Amino acid sequence: MELVADFVVGTASETLLDRDAFDALVLIQAGVAKLRNADLDTRDVHTALELIESVESVGRQLDAAQNHMLESIDRSGVHAVDGHRSAHTMVAHVAKLSSVEAKTRRRMMRALAVLPTVRRLFDDGLISTCMANRLGKTYANPRIRHLTIDADGWFAERALASTYEMFDVVVSEWERLADEDGAERKDKRHDDARNHYMDQD
Repeated sequence: MELVADFVVGTASETLLDRDAFDALVLIQAGVAKLRNADLDTRDVHTALELIESVESVGRQLDAAQNHMLESIDRSGVHAVDGHRSAHTMVAHVAKLSSVEAKTRRRMMRALAVLPTVRRLFDDGLISTCMANRLGKTYANPRIRHLTIDADGWFAERALASTYEMFDVVVSEWERLADEDGAERKDKRHDDARNHYMDQD
């Protein structure tokens, strides 16, 4: 394949990467270059709508690939060999990301690892990266983390059916109710324990 012979990923030779991964990166770069140089005629609204959906879907799938990469580094622990405390700091250093962006990706990675339905939609480019990041923020709240996992299917349905703004509203309301429910359960456990202690007297 001629492209492979001429292509260098970053500054490393092709032998450092898995062949399938290398070939995929070659094709992606070639495809993006071809799209960038194409005549994107958006004078017709239907064409514009199709283009938006298609290009955004590809972008989301690339974001999902970035998440897959971060997971792989985190799982292997190779970041420590390179002198980094975590996978996201290694990616931030090499890719020149802000600490905010790196931490956002880490939160999203952790959430998607326990939300399989949401993850499938994201991997397929059907929901936005903004939505996946929003759920990363939700999962980061330790008080409602277990409830977040249980709501995987519900989140997926809402993400498919909503704009980001509406999704943010319904997730925020869900968080509020879940947090209140968690607080009430904690208070009830405290009351039950207190009553049990008093009964012992």
